[in-house]
Amino acid sequence: MLVDALIAIVISLTVVWLVIALVLVVKRPDRETIAAVAKLPGELVSMIRTLLREDQLPRAARIRLWILLGYLISPIDLVPDFIPVIGYADDVIVTAILLRGTARSVGADALREAWPGSSDNLKAILRLCGISDRS
Repeated sequence: MLVDALIAIVISLTVVWLVIALVLVVKRPDRETIAAVAKLPGELVSMIRTLLREDQLPRAARIRLWILLGYLISPIDLVPDFIPVIGYADDVIVTAILLRGTARSVGADALREAWPGSSDNLKAILRLCGISDRS
């Protein structure tokens, strides 16, 4: 039973990886898009650090942000990052869950004010948080 479940998980992850790889081959993102995506983790960590410096940050949001910061910096992941594409999926999921809760606590404007990077990456983060971008 356990072996069957593990085989199903491996097959599912392989199929997802192949679909994502196919999309990347078909879409062929330009260098600017690739550069923006490469900057996103650093911008996210910078935003978290800025929010953590706020004195008025609610305790629950502060705890979520410390957990997120620790998770993003930690070399230990739920799914190892050396697995192509899927290795980073857990980072995105954990980030989305914790940032959505934080955004509900502090508001979208606080995220916008703390964001240090490009507006395109901010839009991606707001979408990840389930916030419509009004700018």
